[in-house]
Amino acid sequence: MIFGDYEKFKEKVDELIENNKGEMGCYTSFTGFVRNYEIKEGEKVPADKMEIPDILDKLEDIRKDAIEKFNLLDVIIYHNKGTLGVGEIVSSYYVFARHRKEAFLAMEYIIDEIKRYH
Repeated sequence: MIFGDYEKFKEKVDELIENNKGEMGCYTSFTGFVRNYEIKEGEKVPADKMEIPDILDKLEDIRKDAIEKFNLLDVIIYHNKGTLGVGEIVSSYYVFARHRKEAFLAMEYIIDEIKRYH
């Protein structure tokens, strides 16, 4: 499931936690925020905003690949877009898994795949 609305995303996260109890061994989560700096040519450069591309159309393939590759129960993704200020959420992901190893490996995979579009 892919969301562009954070409140709806969080509601669905709570629902998935309840629905996966019993089969789920764990879930992992990651939330990325806009920092007050960027790294350019290895140097910290002050920043007060970040431009986030609209990649919602690419996220479902990443989600499906992760579920299949790591035998997950589910993955839910929130991704923001547009001009964001310092401290705003860029993206948030939850991975629901039977075992922690698969959950952590899947999370790393998802982050790396999505980062290719930033």
